[in-house]
Order: sequence, then structure tokens, then C-alpha cells
Amino acid sequence: MRKRALFLAAYFLAPFLLIMAIFSSNTGYYGASGFIPMVLGATAYTLLNAQLILSARPKWIEASFGLDRFYRFHGLMAVIAVVLALAHKLLEGRTFPNSFQTKPGEMALVLFIGVSTLALVFMADTLVRLFLPLRFVRAFFVRLKIGKYNVQKILHNVSVLAVALAFLHVMLTYSAHNPLVKALYILYVGAAMGFYLYHKVFRKWFAGKWFMVEALVPESGSMTTLVLRPRKGSVFSYLPGQFGFLRVFQRGISSEEHPFSISSQPLDKSRLRITIKNLGDWTGGVRNIQPGSKVLLDAPYGRFSPPLYDCKDGIVLIAGGVGITPMLSILSY
Repeated sequence: MRKRALFLAAYFLAPFLLIMAIFSSNTGYYGASGFIPMVLGATAYTLLNAQLILSARPKWIEASFGLDRFYRFHGLMAVIAVVLALAHKLLEGRTFPNSFQTKPGEMALVLFIGVSTLALVFMADTLVRLFLPLRFVRAFFVRLKIGKYNVQKILHNVSVLAVALAFLHVMLTYSAHNPLVKALYILYVGAAMGFYLYHKVFRKWFAGKWFMVEALVPESGSMTTLVLRPRKGSVFSYLPGQFGFLRVFQRGISSEEHPFSISSQPLDKSRLRITIKNLGDWTGGVRNIQPGSKVLLDAPYGRFSPPLYDCKDGIVLIAGGVGITPMLSILSY
């Protein structure tokens, strides 16, 4: 609870720090007409940078919330940030004339709106079911192959370019002449880019857990278990019911990462088992994975685990289909 409170406090106080710095840099510059656009812009800039930090799924934050809640919060705050940025643009356009310094901000806004729209269409299933037009939009994008998982991930990374354009925009504003404000602009974008590079480069090649495929076990007509052996040492520590992001490095198999539950139990330090159901393009090729292939696992994630809760009176496990995989880990443990 303490970690949650600290994270939420830092998250929601960060915009106020920037707002106070901008306002105090020249109190006479931001009159009644300019104050509100400034507040909206500073808040949007801070929250948009924060989205890159959240997309890196830092474990020390995720462990307090669970990745499902973590991603829902990420999606909600991204939409709020885009709305604030749009309101900033509309109000600022009435107050200040268009100039070169507004162009990067406008391009960043267009990119953020595009990325957010795609995320809503393909990830907000409840929303799509409620609004019929969104179903047609999703179907149209699917026909264009935009709905593919790997394409979605590439498009989602466009937000990095949008953050860079937003940074260029704020650095061209009057407020950036103040050293403290400029330092905060650089600090916020530096933290965002640092987390992004950690997620894309360092975690992938230096912080991940490397395994070797030892065997494939067919469980049913559509289910296959990968038996993984650590390339060095023993299996990392994890809790029953947790999951990880898997990459397979083999010719003919895409190395994109996918999340899967761990079906083995944590007391077995010699092997790791991940059971996968054929549900799509990538999972349809799991049976073609060869023993000896290298596997990179980013784990553990999730709070779906009895040791994290008061279960002294016992637990009831309910699952259907491939949802049985974390239950296998819990039951074995």
C-alpha cells in the first residue's frame, strides 16, 4: 500500500511541479487568458511523458498493482493526456497566434490521437461491443492487417516520436527561457526516454532470463507445453500463478514477445513450463518450435497468486480453457 501511495503521489504531483515552475518564472506573462492553456499544456506534457514510463512496465511499480490494473491505468491516463493536449491547443489558438513553435506540438497531438484511437479500437473490447460504429472501424483496420499484434506494437511505438515532437514544442516556448523550467522539460523527457530505452534495449538483452527449449509436450489438439531449461544457473524466483513475456529465437518463428502464464510451480528450480493454446498467428506456430531453440523470458509479472493474499481459510479456483494454466502452477505448489 505504501508503494502504491508513493507512486500515485509522484505521478499526480509531477504536473503541479512544472506548473508552479512555469508560472513563477514570469507571473505577469500568464494572465487570465494564458494561465489555463499553460496549465493544460504543462499537465498534458507531463502525462504524455509518463506514458512512456508506464509502457516500460517497471516491475517495482507493477508489483504493487498487477499488470492488468497497471495497463488500464496507463490507457485511461493516455486518453486524459490527449484530451488535455487538445484543449490546450484549442484555447492556445485563441490566445496566441500560430507560429513555427506550435507546429511540432500540433504534429505530436495528431500522432497521439492516432495511437490512442487504435488502442481503443483494438484493446477496449467492452467499448467496441457497446458502440456499433467501432466494430466497423475495427473490421476495416483488420482487413488492412493493422489489427495484427506485431503491427499494433510498431504503431504504438509512434508515441515515442510524438513525445520527441512535444519536447521540441515546449523547448521553443517562452517558458523554456527560464533555467528551472527548461531543466524540468529535459528531466521529464529524459526520464521517459530512459525508461523506453531500458525496456527496448537493456531489459531485452541484459536483464532478461535466457532459457533453452528442452522439449515440447502436446497436451491436447490445441495446447502445447514448452519445457524450458535455464541456460545458466537455476530458474528465477516467482510465485505460483504469475506470468512472463516470452520471445523465441528460431528461424521461421517471429521473435516478438507474447505474455503467457507459467504452468510449472516455483519449487522446481531446474525447469520452467509454459503451456500455450493455439489462438492466433504466432501461437499457431508454437508446435514448430524446435528443442534447442533459445528463449528469452521477461518475468515474473502479476498478482494472481495465493501467497499475496490471506488464504488461511482455503481458496476456490475457477477456470475455463487455457485459463487453467496459472491454476496448474497454484495447485502444484
